[in-house]
Amino acid sequence: MIDKPDLFDAEKYPRLRRQSKTSQGLCTLLSVSETSDGFLTGWARFEQYGETHEHSVFLGAASDFRPDPDPDPRPAGPWPSACLMCESAPCQHTKPRRLDAIAEEIVNDWGDKVNYAAKPYLLAMLELDDIKDAYYMDSGASLVRYFLGNATTWRGETARRVKAELKAMLKAL
Repeated sequence: MIDKPDLFDAEKYPRLRRQSKTSQGLCTLLSVSETSDGFLTGWARFEQYGETHEHSVFLGAASDFRPDPDPDPRPAGPWPSACLMCESAPCQHTKPRRLDAIAEEIVNDWGDKVNYAAKPYLLAMLELDDIKDAYYMDSGASLVRYFLGNATTWRGETARRVKAELKAMLKAL
């Protein structure tokens, strides 16, 4: 396992829990960084069933974890609406979402207005399970990069969240 420096800033994001327990085990956030479009991504260690693994995580909007004037007395978990707080088994956040599921969400949100330059990469992403998979002569990572480069006209809350998730997946490679 690679030792990473402790980059968890509890003062900057006081509503973000360092550790959370789930029915699957213990999650410890090792680092957190804010993207240019206001989302938090990070690196976490998951300990479950006696095994330990580390990978990238998408945490949500940074504003959800900053102090607010009338704070909720209950601290927020790393995933604002589910995951470590959901207590469901198996939890879907112990590994990145499948690339085809992300592409399907993009198609459902962007609809028939998909940019012509982004469309071939989006269609290819629909065929892949993982960012490490290959699509003919292209890697899944290169397809995601090309898609992101051509998806500048896709906007809105869903677009920001999904683009941050894809960027986190690329960063984790």
